Amino acid sequence: MAWYYIVLIAAYAGTIVSLVAVVLSENRNPVKSLAWITVLLMVPVFGVVLYIFFGRSLKNTRMITRRNRRRLRRQESYPPVDIQSLPLTPESHQQIRMAQTLQGAIYYPGNKIDIFTDGRTKFDALLADIDAAHSYVLMEYYIIKDDTIGTAVADALMRKAREGVKVRLIYDHIGSLHTPNRFFRQMQEAGIEVHPFFRVTFPHFATRVNWRNHRKLAVIDGRIGYVGGMNIADRYIDGTGSGIWRDTPACRRPRRRSPSICRGGRLVVHGPAAHT
Repeated sequence: MAWYYIVLIAAYAGTIVSLVAVVLSENRNPVKSLAWITVLLMVPVFGVVLYIFFGRSLKNTRMITRRNRRRLRRQESYPPVDIQSLPLTPESHQQIRMAQTLQGAIYYPGNKIDIFTDGRTKFDALLADIDAAHSYVLMEYYIIKDDTIGTAVADALMRKAREGVKVRLIYDHIGSLHTPNRFFRQMQEAGIEVHPFFRVTFPHFATRVNWRNHRKLAVIDGRIGYVGGMNIADRYIDGTGSGIWRDTPACRRPRRRSPSICRGGRLVVHGPAAHT
């Protein structure tokens, strides 16, 4: 056997062993691990190609470094609240403690929540709050269309950016796939920090296409926050041939002078929670 055949076989065997080690190190379901190992061993060439494009998992990929996580936690300086002293039911006390234990969620008192049941009211309020921003506007949406309401939101953001307000926008690369790049490029040219979430490119298509960001968030000056199911598109105002899309957003505002995020359907949150 020629020496180069030996080298090729050794390189391929090393590749298979390495991929098996990667599969095992991902801590995936044992059944899935065994299935991928079987494929790699039974159909080596096809198995390697198949695994590279479809087998890799992002579950254990660290999106934020430990250092940045510590830095973000240090910024959360809101004083702790005595949960037991709150005038709530025992079930509510238990839910708050469970959220703190499982997710490190902080309870923020002193907030006011507005709930929207139609798109027109919600977007009118959002545009008014953007126009009143003094320090920053942070937005993150799954779908941003270049239609009437999308253009109105973009114009408001560009206007504030030109006034010196810090404006940052994240849109999902797949959710907003049909929105022209020039729509986002003009916002960048106006001074807005615009970034697509998890841009899908070859050869990462298979491992990224289903890892999407469905959040719909807006935080304004750390005092007002929007959250909920409405994307930025005319369908939430004018509807489609099947009717108007129905979601329930909310907004939270501070009841007193304190920093302020929205939680719930389409909520606007005014109060300390929007600060984080």
